[in-house]
This record gives sequence, C-alpha cells and structure tokens, in this order.
Amino acid sequence: MTEYAERRTKLLDMLPDRTLAIVPGGRIADRNSDVTYPFRQDSNFQYLTGFPEPDAILLLVKTDEEALSILAVQPRNIEQEVWTGRRAGPEGAVAQYGMDHAVEIGVWTETVTKYLPSVDHIAYELGRNTSMDESLIGVIRRHWTRPRLHQSGPDIWLDLASFLSELRLFKDEKDHALLESVAGAAVKGHILGMQSVKPGLYEYQLQGAIEFGFRSNGGAGNAYNSIVAGGANATVLHYDTNREKLCSGDLVLVDAGCEVECMASDVTRTYPVNGQFSGPQRDLYNLVLEAQQEALDLVKPGATLELLHARVIEVLSQGLLDLGFFDSTLQDVIHGGDFRRYYMHRTSHWLGLDVHDVGRYAVGPDPRPFEPNMVFTVEPGLYVAANDEQAPEAYRGIGIRIEDDILVTSDGHENLTGGCPKTCDDIEATMKEAGLDIPVLS
Repeated sequence: MTEYAERRTKLLDMLPDRTLAIVPGGRIADRNSDVTYPFRQDSNFQYLTGFPEPDAILLLVKTDEEALSILAVQPRNIEQEVWTGRRAGPEGAVAQYGMDHAVEIGVWTETVTKYLPSVDHIAYELGRNTSMDESLIGVIRRHWTRPRLHQSGPDIWLDLASFLSELRLFKDEKDHALLESVAGAAVKGHILGMQSVKPGLYEYQLQGAIEFGFRSNGGAGNAYNSIVAGGANATVLHYDTNREKLCSGDLVLVDAGCEVECMASDVTRTYPVNGQFSGPQRDLYNLVLEAQQEALDLVKPGATLELLHARVIEVLSQGLLDLGFFDSTLQDVIHGGDFRRYYMHRTSHWLGLDVHDVGRYAVGPDPRPFEPNMVFTVEPGLYVAANDEQAPEAYRGIGIRIEDDILVTSDGHENLTGGCPKTCDDIEATMKEAGLDIPVLS
C-alpha cells in the first residue's frame, strides 16, 4: 500500500502544522426493503486508503510530535460476516492497509477528542455528509464547553476538498496503471458493441453487450449510467433510459465507461445501426471528427481547455455554415452564439476517480494551463433535433458525439482510448467483424 501512504504523506505536507484531517468513507445505501445499492467507495477516501469496506473514517493527525494515519473501521463480527463478507477489522487495517493505528468505528469520536488539544485546525469537507457534519461539530463543541480541561484546541476550519482536489488532479504511477487498465476495458467494450449491434435490437440489449465487454476485460462496473441512444434519442444529451428499438438507417450514440478500483473511463462513439453511414450522417460525423482532431492537435503543456473549446467551436461553426445550417457569417455564428443550437455543452472535463473529476479549471481569472499528468476528455458533438425546421432536412434527428480520454505528457499527450475505432471507414470495417449473437426480440 506504498502509493496510498505516499498520498497521505503528501496531503499532510500540504496541511499546516497542528491539523486534524477527517475523511469519511462511503456508506451503504438502501435500494428497497432489505436490498442495498452496490457499494462504491468515496473517491477521496479511496484515493488516500484503498480500503474497500463501507462505514469507515480516516483520521490524519499532524501535531508537534507526530504525523499519524488512523483508520476507524467496522469490527470483526463472525455472524455478520456470514451474510455480508469478511471484514478487515482494526488489525487488518494496520496489517493489510498500512495504517499507523486503527480503531473500531464506534469509538471514532473518542479518538478525535483525544487529539483536539494538540491541534489548531480541523481539515474537513463540510456539506457532503450531513450526519457526519453534525457528529463532528458536536465533538468539537463539547471540547470547547469544558475549558478547564482543555485550554487549547482547534479554532480554524480548513476546506479539505481544496487540498485533495489539487492532489488528485495530477495522476501518479498508481493512477497511470489504473487509467491504462480502465481505458483498455472501455475500448474493448465499445468495440464489442460495434460488432454486435444490428437493426431490431433494443438499446438496452446493445448496452448489455457493451457492459459485458467492460466486465469481461477487467472493468468492475460502470463509471456512470450508460447512454445508448438510437436515432433522434441521440439529440438528448443525457438520455439513459435505453428502451427504444434500434432501426436500420439510424445512428446510435453510445456514451459509456467503466471503472477499475474507482478509476473512471469516459468514451463516446457513434455508429450506424446497419453498419453503413449514409451521406448526411457521414458529413456530420466527419465534421465532429475534424473538430476533435483539431482540438487534440493542440494538447500539450501550456495549452488550456478553453483553447480546445474555442477551436472546436470554430471548426463546427464553419462546417455548419458549409452544410447550409446558417446563412450568416462565421463571426455571427460564433460571437452571436448561434452554434449553441447544435453544440450546447463544453468540450472537456477532468477525469479520474470521478468521471467529472475534481480540480480547478482556472487560476485566478485565467484558464488553467495544462501540466503533465493531467487527464481530461475531449468530446465535441452535434445534435440536430428531429423537429428543427431551421436545419437542412437531411440532417434532422441526427446526434453525434466522439469522446476520448487524454493524458498530458511532458511533450504532448497520449490518447488513452485511441484504440477505439472512430473514422467512418474503421468503424464500418469493425462492424463487419463477428460480435455477440444477440437475439432480436419481437
């Protein structure tokens, strides 16, 4: 668990002297009756511990005398473990996860109380866990209502999220290995989808094939709800009901990613249900692909997400003019915001343990420049509503997005998901290969 210990040390080095940091883990959420949702660890907690169990709390103590990592965990309980699986317990938290100390979760407040006289700062993210907020505030209030016992204690609150966001924005060697693994699983899942789709399938059947591809290649679960949008459904940006039948002559937009140890991938491909792009589909698709490639060509240290977004807008706006969507000038389309009728979202977002990952997008008033080991998406698109009478009729009801996961390197970038076909010719060739034989339902 060396990487996690190094991350905790880096965080402690960023925090001022005499600080107690508290990081809650994820909790089990009820789905219905006695059934729960699948557990997914809190991202900050995962980043610092790698500990997979729910209902745990990490305490990081930085006093004048020592710096400690203390994990509060569920105790061993043989009867309960028969139902829900083996627990590490305090002993396992130290032996298996590299903690300095560990305690049972039931005494975490007493552990906090023990260290309050030795610190001046509490580093914690308020507002994400209201029950935890109340418990922690209660502990500190009780400390200060006993002044004869405690002449010192914390009187400054620090936003822990700001420190962790900066750490998580720059990927380390552990992150790199996970990113490579999760990107590979995502690419194979998308390829399996291309090879398996055919007219008459339902969107959820294609979703099943893609997610089977994820899991078959090491993806532990979805990074977000998969979008499998056939035809005009692709013009709804966050369509994820995935219930409609896929029809010959339509495109299907698939925005789906998987996780490995909570690290996310985020990939979008758009392809013809019958394996062959029509002329208008190819026109719009190649325009989006050109915009993405123009943006990717700009990615290197010192560039910014704003620079990429501006270039995408230029390329898409000129292309829409050329295809007859507007009868104005390029400047009018861009500066008047007319392009937003067909491209209404941003081009990029940070990617990591969260699919829309933490990290500031600006430094003061200026866009944040790229540095090595940042990871983000590049995902231009065009969405022409089926009832848009302003658009040329041949393009109505077409939605296209192309998305890849990009790592900034010292001299440029690496496209982590570049192995997934995305030119029209490569997609059509891939779709001719055998995939899963999914039955067409009546």
